[in-house]
Amino acid sequence: FLGYGHLESPLAGWIPILGVYGIGLITVATGIILSLLISPVNHKIKIISLTLTASIWSIGLPLNSIAWTFESKPSLSVSVIQTNIPQNEKWKTSQRRKTLRLLDKMTTEQWQSESTHADIIIWPETAVPMLYDQARPFLDKMSLKAAEQSSNIISGIPFREFDKETQTIHNSIVSLGKGDGIYHKQKLVPFGEYVPLQDVLRGLIAFFDMPMLDFRPGPTDQPLLESYDNNVAPFICY
Repeated sequence: FLGYGHLESPLAGWIPILGVYGIGLITVATGIILSLLISPVNHKIKIISLTLTASIWSIGLPLNSIAWTFESKPSLSVSVIQTNIPQNEKWKTSQRRKTLRLLDKMTTEQWQSESTHADIIIWPETAVPMLYDQARPFLDKMSLKAAEQSSNIISGIPFREFDKETQTIHNSIVSLGKGDGIYHKQKLVPFGEYVPLQDVLRGLIAFFDMPMLDFRPGPTDQPLLESYDNNVAPFICY
């Protein structure tokens, strides 16, 4: 996205208002207008276009001085857990128990002293290498431990829904302990989370038959996750 190139340019002030797509639009428009300056276009059109573009870039500077966010009270401490398990090992059945023990151990360490105690503990995307219904005993245990520590765990985990004889698998986030809710990812990565034209490609190449290449997008009207008394916007890596 072109907008990411302007995090430290005069256009940065527009980012909270227009987002990365809006900044990308301004970037493209600026390029078009600069090209007009060396083209045989009416001189008046050139002046108007250049003035408008210069104004947009200039306004970005004072916008950058506005504080668009504020610190919530009370503030919450956050820890991020990374088990660092190789991808070629992660989904093996023989690795599951080791992964769950590691998540438990690394999370518990965050509660062992006041200096390291975390109010919110984040586990990565698909941190739990099992389906949600299969991992319920582990999740219930960790949710209880988190609640006892007045802490909230937010974790990525695959989730499946059953409809008669068929099942749908989602790439999801769940909130445990001092939180609640589950969110199913909407924008999936082609060939990473689903296979385009999968009815044609599945069976032709072994790679396309992997179980985690069959995620389905979640609905668009899902509620936000809850963390303590806060609503949390759930984003899963594209």
